[in-house]
Amino acid sequence: ARSPLNKSRMEALGELIATAREAVVAARCDARLGKAAVIAADAAREATFPFLASESVDPRANEAYAATSILYAEAVLLLPAGAPIPEPDGDDGEAPAPAPASAPAPRSTAARNAAVVLRAIDLAILRGGPEHALSSRSLNIRASKILDAERKKKEKERAAVSAADGTATSSHDRSKRRRVDPASTAPHGDSDSEAHCVHWTKGVQSGQLRAIPRVAAADLSPARFKTDYLATETPVIITGAIDDWPAMGGPARDGEREAGAEGARWDLDYLKLKAGDRLVPVELCDSSDRTQTYLTSSWERQVMDLRDYIDQYVIAPSTERGAGAHSGYLAQYALFNQIPTLREDIAVPRYCSETLIGDADAEPPTGAGSAEDSTLLSTDEVQVSAWFGPAGTVSPLHHDPYHNVFAQVVGRKYVRLYPKDQTDRLYQRRDHLCNNSWVDIDNVDGDRFPLFDAATGLHCELGPGDLLHIPRGCWHYLTSLDVSFSVSFWWGARA
Repeated sequence: ARSPLNKSRMEALGELIATAREAVVAARCDARLGKAAVIAADAAREATFPFLASESVDPRANEAYAATSILYAEAVLLLPAGAPIPEPDGDDGEAPAPAPASAPAPRSTAARNAAVVLRAIDLAILRGGPEHALSSRSLNIRASKILDAERKKKEKERAAVSAADGTATSSHDRSKRRRVDPASTAPHGDSDSEAHCVHWTKGVQSGQLRAIPRVAAADLSPARFKTDYLATETPVIITGAIDDWPAMGGPARDGEREAGAEGARWDLDYLKLKAGDRLVPVELCDSSDRTQTYLTSSWERQVMDLRDYIDQYVIAPSTERGAGAHSGYLAQYALFNQIPTLREDIAVPRYCSETLIGDADAEPPTGAGSAEDSTLLSTDEVQVSAWFGPAGTVSPLHHDPYHNVFAQVVGRKYVRLYPKDQTDRLYQRRDHLCNNSWVDIDNVDGDRFPLFDAATGLHCELGPGDLLHIPRGCWHYLTSLDVSFSVSFWWGARA
């Protein structure tokens, strides 16, 4: 049952947190005190549980839970090498990492402890907010490196066994790794590919849509991008701008591979390998509401392991799971702040360094990370969000308040844009979802929205390697044509 977080209880909780913090500080100086630090931090974290059992949780309880979870994570990492996590009663135990049964269990105590650390960090971020991703970043990286070392050790052992047997087995054998739909590697942005896209064909037939122009990154300096596209609020697809990302197969930047070596081009197996046990918030809705998602009553968020999301919703989308199945989408989530090992595979495009009058003194987008800590820029702050889901996922027609460049990493997306001067024909909502349109692009009701047919806009098919500039305030609709992973970058002043 829920307990109210009154003044006396808050003071008692504060004392437990202070004790845990002191224990962790002491353990930093003497690893032999790590066990006591773990027990103190765990006691403080457990003390927050009664205040979390409610649909309407006191924000102070969430903050306390997040703070104590991060203290617990640090305390676990401060344990002496090889020491298991102690049980709450003070006895040593071999508590396994709370990973799903489908995940391969790490063998070493250090790896089990690291998995517990990452789970605690995930819960802190999901409960307390994205700012805890930054405060726990160093712990996150340390634990991830422990698990990576364990994985590499296992790979070497398997390779040695395979060499002895004369067979070739490697989890990184590119011929064996799970690829996305073969269509996602087909040419994009040309007439042959777009002719197979129903949305493209309908748009061409309507006569109200024209193709978004394409410009090679080699021919587009940031300064020219600012004058020709950012300042004029003109959409453009920039090709070749992200080819050097490790996620696209470009040179690795994480120091784990030889300098200049080929990066790990993203596919489903790689994402499961690097982040399969991490917790993420997935947006779910009835498959019948797929084209309107968060605008419908069936929409909800559910926290699950990334591995389970891939297996249950990406590999087997709702269309293959029968009537009544839910559609799932990992949408607009600060995944890269939470999982630095994936952050190393991408980079903030150089075009995000350009700003307009009024941008310089603006507050950064909510959830943005420090450019110094989490991007390759040295100035402006940028909000980086992940969009990952099966074919058929939809972002309904809406507009956003920031400059946006949208990178397509895996698969293809159909995108439709309408400039701000078309708002009167787009039937903007007047409720709390006022940045959305009433029009369902996939099922347009011409009787209810007669002016929509006269709206003029632009459209395109984005493929791997494309970078789309979506002007601030520009209306846009997107749907995935394949299993798709996209990354958006918001910056500048809020419109």
